[in-house]
Amino acid sequence: MPGRWGRGWTAAAVALPVVASALVYAPLLGSYFFADDLFNFTRIADRGCARFALEPMAGHVLVARNLLMCLHFGLFGLDAQGYFAVVLATHLLNVCLLFRVLRLLTGRRLAASIGALLWGTSPLHAEPLGWYAVYGHVLSATALLGALALVLPPRPFGDRHPSAAVAAASGLLLLLGATCFGTGLAIAVTAPLAVMLIAPAARRGGARAALLGTSLATPLLYFGLRWLARWIGDSSWQNDLALSMAAEHLDAVPVILVGLLRQALLGIVAGPWAPLAGAAGPWSWGLPAAAALALAAAVVRADAAARRAIVATLLLALAVYGVIALGRSWGGPDATATVQRYHYAGSAVLTLCLATAVVALARRRWTAWIVAGLALVAVDAWGLYRHPVWIRPRAAVRQTVDRQLARVAAAAQAAPPGATVYLENQPLPTPVAGVFARHLLPGTAALALVATGSDRWQGRELRFWDVDPPTRRAFRPPSSRWLSRMLVTPGVDTEASRTACQLRSARQAMAFVRRLLRCERQAAAGAPDLAACQAAAQAVYDRTVVGCGTCFDPKRLGQRLRAQVDGFRGVVRYMAGPDAPRLRVRCSAAALAASGSLIDDLFACHRTSILRDRRLDDLACGQQATEAYRARLDARPERCGAFAGVIGPIVELQVGIVFADVLCGSLGPPVAGAAAGPAPP
Repeated sequence: MPGRWGRGWTAAAVALPVVASALVYAPLLGSYFFADDLFNFTRIADRGCARFALEPMAGHVLVARNLLMCLHFGLFGLDAQGYFAVVLATHLLNVCLLFRVLRLLTGRRLAASIGALLWGTSPLHAEPLGWYAVYGHVLSATALLGALALVLPPRPFGDRHPSAAVAAASGLLLLLGATCFGTGLAIAVTAPLAVMLIAPAARRGGARAALLGTSLATPLLYFGLRWLARWIGDSSWQNDLALSMAAEHLDAVPVILVGLLRQALLGIVAGPWAPLAGAAGPWSWGLPAAAALALAAAVVRADAAARRAIVATLLLALAVYGVIALGRSWGGPDATATVQRYHYAGSAVLTLCLATAVVALARRRWTAWIVAGLALVAVDAWGLYRHPVWIRPRAAVRQTVDRQLARVAAAAQAAPPGATVYLENQPLPTPVAGVFARHLLPGTAALALVATGSDRWQGRELRFWDVDPPTRRAFRPPSSRWLSRMLVTPGVDTEASRTACQLRSARQAMAFVRRLLRCERQAAAGAPDLAACQAAAQAVYDRTVVGCGTCFDPKRLGQRLRAQVDGFRGVVRYMAGPDAPRLRVRCSAAALAASGSLIDDLFACHRTSILRDRRLDDLACGQQATEAYRARLDARPERCGAFAGVIGPIVELQVGIVFADVLCGSLGPPVAGAAAGPAPP
């Protein structure tokens, strides 16, 4: 392509927007995953790449994006920096491709460099680049710009037309983009028509057949993939709901389309100053209106080649934003227009349109337009210095994931090799899971699966007891390879099902307390072997209790319980008195007997609150169990209710000690322990 600057100036013109874009979006490397990302990784690990590739999502067909996501997942795992390095590299590639297409359309290196610089550094891209799940939108822009760079002849276009092979290659790129994001569908249908409008020579021969074939093949590809997903059982009701909601709000499409175009023009022209213009201020309408007037003037004053390029790129932009307005017609114009992830590909096409229009208007006053363009670049650079592009680091998500995986790792390391580790499947908080409910993104089990790729961690099998039936039903074989094994039912009776280690240990500690109280009852009845009875109870406890992690010390708990029961003995003797009548002796024996039932009631209540609400409601449990304990003593003919006021709280304290130790001192938050070894019979 002829030019008076030479290759060195061309390289500098390309390097300027690429380096500037890299500096502006370098914080991408510190970002992290969110919601859809973790959901997609879970599907990949649980269902496999072949099945995941065909899964539609909210009306999108994402085969190409899903395959690339599988590749990245296999390379990087949960290392977010690797993913976002690829995203940043793709954005810089798009900046280069945009420069190439701008140069083909305008014939001006400087105009192409300024246009690529303004687009590449625009804060509009913060969300689509900073959220890996939206990487498909970035790829759809890559497919469009790559196809245009491949098939478009240089300005003034003339009679030079692309070969059939080149047109077919560009069509293949567009079809790949159609399976990356919803905008790719609109691009694949309209971009071939735009190419034929820009370059009339492309309407002849094999190039025309390849371009028109791409437009016609796109809807067939879309509905064919939708049918295939439904045939293999991967079409969810969310996809049908997305299409039906769009069809019910067609009247809102024009208003949303205008809002999207206004926001895109504002983001391209004002750049980092766009948020300061306000949602409804004069600048928010004035700048887009001025840009629209410039487009209209360019269409009138431009030569035929430039006019065709302006009209073609404008129609392409309307198609891209039109499919977004259709898909989000139920969301409201303001809410949709300001969402940054909808502007990546559309803003690139609008940049092509605006740059072509500016060059057409600047034919006779090129120097003045150069000065104006450089001034705009300087203003944007100052704005980026004052208001840097903010990429969400999502530190809270990273901390939550690291904390959950550290809990799993600690439980696995505490278990012997080859053992089965049982943990509670804690749900992920909304800032981490987003809109994905528990049956779609099943908490700790999903994170463990994503981290390991299977149901094993360092040679130990992982099992997560989950109290939510819909969550367990959502993951069944054969579609679920791993989560169908990892999610288990906690059961109603801890002695007859697989339970968490804390509950097993708490039950054994409760049994230890009951044996000690039985020894006290026998001693009160005159049995002389109290020490032997206590030793036998201690031996059973030492043999049966299970240590959970590093924070629970069974030996220390046993010592505390022995000390509490010794204090319990003193209270009973005080209540009975050394010369107490037989009535008090009988009441003390009854209180000891009723204490066993009190322990059982307290344990059952605590267990239910842990399994159902994932917390230890010790206040409510204590009130309910103590009322039942007092009722038992009041029902006796001796009317021994006075003992309940002293002995009942002591028993509650003993149970509280057990759960405080077994649950590592956590009496309010969700249970955070694990069970190592095989489940009890």
